[in-house]
Amino acid sequence: MAKTKVSLRLVHPSLDLRAVASAIGFPVIRIWTAGQPRETPRGNPLEGAQKGSYCAFDISAPEGTIDEAVSIVHAALSKAAASQGILRSGEIEKSLYCTIIGSGEVIHVTALQQLADWGIRLELDCS
Repeated sequence: MAKTKVSLRLVHPSLDLRAVASAIGFPVIRIWTAGQPRETPRGNPLEGAQKGSYCAFDISAPEGTIDEAVSIVHAALSKAAASQGILRSGEIEKSLYCTIIGSGEVIHVTALQQLADWGIRLELDCS
């Protein structure tokens, strides 16, 4: 059985995503707002400013499956959307980035439907 590492990524042209991140409640891996100075993941400065806003979350699914991660994301977004209605709009680009470690995985139609309902793009890395 494969073990999958999953992150949820949000992108917006200009919105400060901190309130959205707080409402979602997952551990934040990286976050920045458009116009902030660019820096490496370790905090070292780079030239220029961020062109858009970005937030990435670590999604810990105990079983390590995409189906389980989608279910966890669906529940968190459903709760967060009560205070952050923008999550239901197409204004924030959403993607679930999955790194499959092992021999592959089955994704059930329920998980695919939940991704579609939220407008979440599924990205797979099977290296």
